Amino acid sequence: SAQPGSINAIPQSVVFAVDIRHPRVERLDAIEAELRQVCAAEAEAQHCTVTISRSFDMPGEAFSADMVKTVEEAANTLQLPHKQMISGAFHDALFLARVAPAVMIFVPCRDGLSHNEAEYVEPAHAVTGARVLLQAATVAAS
Repeated sequence: SAQPGSINAIPQSVVFAVDIRHPRVERLDAIEAELRQVCAAEAEAQHCTVTISRSFDMPGEAFSADMVKTVEEAANTLQLPHKQMISGAFHDALFLARVAPAVMIFVPCRDGLSHNEAEYVEPAHAVTGARVLLQAATVAAS
């Protein structure tokens, strides 16, 4: 947000957020340090001030290796292509993984759009994901 917010005025202050995500904490720290350095240098060059504060910090969580293996084996049993992915979104599974074994199964979305009003999953992809879930749950329950 810019103040004043008039289209024909130079703002006195601007507030914005930067969301930095990476699976390795040391890389996150390096990215944050570089962002701080670049912002400080640009502020000095423009004769203005910059204040950077971390307003939110959510550590990641690794999923159960056994659950991941079970899902991969389910996809293999069903002869389906698969790959491991890292999700930076705050899914319920992130919080569940802190107290119980958890895993997520992703299916392709049209144009790669996810967490968006335009997100669309072909029914066949949804069925495939459900088949993998059923196979994995059946194996895990036995």
